[in-house]
Amino acid sequence: MSKPKILVDCDGVLADLDGYLWDCCLEAGVRLDISSRDEQTKYLLTDHIPDPWHRGAIRDFIDGSRVFKDLPVLEGAQDGMNELSKVADVWICTKPLDTDRWCLYDKRNWVEKHFPEFVEKLILCSDKSMIKADMLLDDAPAIDWIIKAEWEPVVYNQPPNMHKKSVFYDFPHWDWSRPLNELLNHIGER
Repeated sequence: MSKPKILVDCDGVLADLDGYLWDCCLEAGVRLDISSRDEQTKYLLTDHIPDPWHRGAIRDFIDGSRVFKDLPVLEGAQDGMNELSKVADVWICTKPLDTDRWCLYDKRNWVEKHFPEFVEKLILCSDKSMIKADMLLDDAPAIDWIIKAEWEPVVYNQPPNMHKKSVFYDFPHWDWSRPLNELLNHIGER
């Protein structure tokens, strides 16, 4: 029996982009309309910055500072990817940020640094529905990808996708702290 093919998103599943941005906002004295990351209900953390000037400054920082090269790894992601690769054909599949001209380069280098065994299994694409697989593990898969794709979407637990008003609330959810069999059980549910 062949292993299932699983696509794993980078930002929000392997790399802690929102945690990094949260820390940057706190260090810069940028006020947010939430007091902890657990309260985040908007997909973009910058949408929780009420001051338009500060929101624009943080967006400019994301777009121009090569932020993707310095992101911390989410807790459990490295061990989780190693365990998952024992039972599945695992590929990292990430959408580059169009506004950051270094994003492709920095994401590849980030994967090479933190997940070197996956650097040859890195897919950079703007439409993940085009990739044939059994499952996509992503913190915010585009709805139009889900409609067109052959893979089963599983949403990686992050505060913005877990509240009742989230478009992803009713999708299967999972994270690195949970057993792998819970993730694998979602294959073929569609």
